[in-house]
Amino acid sequence: MNELILNSKSHGQVVIEGEQAIRSHQNLQKQITNAGFDVDITTLTAISQEVIQQKFYEVEVAEYLPVVVGQNPFAQQILTYKVGTVAGDFEAKTFEGGSGSVRQAVTDTAIDSVSMKVRGYSDAISWNLFELRTAMRAGNWDLVAQKEISRKTVWDLGIQRNAFLGMKADSTGYRGLLTQADVNVNTVTITKYISTMTAVELSAFVGAIVGNYQTNCEFTAYPDTFVMPVLDYNGMASQASPDYPLKNKLNLLSEAFAAITMNPNFKILPSAYADKVNNADVAGLNKNRYALYKNRSQTLRMEIPLDYTTTLSNTINGFEWQNVAYGQYTGVIFTKPKEGLYFDFG
Repeated sequence: MNELILNSKSHGQVVIEGEQAIRSHQNLQKQITNAGFDVDITTLTAISQEVIQQKFYEVEVAEYLPVVVGQNPFAQQILTYKVGTVAGDFEAKTFEGGSGSVRQAVTDTAIDSVSMKVRGYSDAISWNLFELRTAMRAGNWDLVAQKEISRKTVWDLGIQRNAFLGMKADSTGYRGLLTQADVNVNTVTITKYISTMTAVELSAFVGAIVGNYQTNCEFTAYPDTFVMPVLDYNGMASQASPDYPLKNKLNLLSEAFAAITMNPNFKILPSAYADKVNNADVAGLNKNRYALYKNRSQTLRMEIPLDYTTTLSNTINGFEWQNVAYGQYTGVIFTKPKEGLYFDFG
């Protein structure tokens, strides 16, 4: 029995008949397949050239603390020496002229050290010929680049969380900016969000907080950075006082810190990691935490001995490819913990 191809616009009129119909039908199907149409869906389906990327909470860690990159790669730990002065009372070292033989007082230097553990990181991505060809048919979309973006994001977010909260798996060896065991905690000065303080409460807070810090560090330093929970920071645009309607609470707090510390570059920074809702899984924290500290490498720092690096992509069979990214990082170390002070509530 001969097969027919009918013209749908001519109400069933025969266009091609017999074997010619079969050959024409096969050629038409081949053209459709080669053109990349998925006939089971519709030839009208279009593929967007824009790829929607997932969003994450991201901050510049280096704004919050010194980050040393590229020193001592492949080391297993980093040792830092601390020196201090050992001396008696100044007046015990003085004498009056003409008093004869004087027994000399002695001043010396004490040497101590702190060490930072170093962790290695490695992560592979792989792809095969089928995945590449599928991505090519889906449009101008670079499958390998997207896999690399995903892997680099894992590194960036891991370093970021480690910088603020330390490691979940080793919270004692890898602490973060907000989880230092040797930094003292004040639970009296801040008992509610700063953004909800009245004008009187805000004035008392401003008058107390730097004094708390200087008492803590024995008046050896002024702070230059104040980190606060982002949920509190977001409310700081509210009016500071009915008497000063043109200034919000953030303006007032910034000006107060800058004036008291004599530092016009004093920074107030928000951090989602300081919010109780985001640190509830951290042992010993689970609080709204504020941090006031001296942001310099002699006080605290984090090291990345070996920054994110990738190997060359390779294949052993011409069908599957793989490469590996690797790096090294430490936790945050406070070499001068008294130059940091936490304020907790909640």
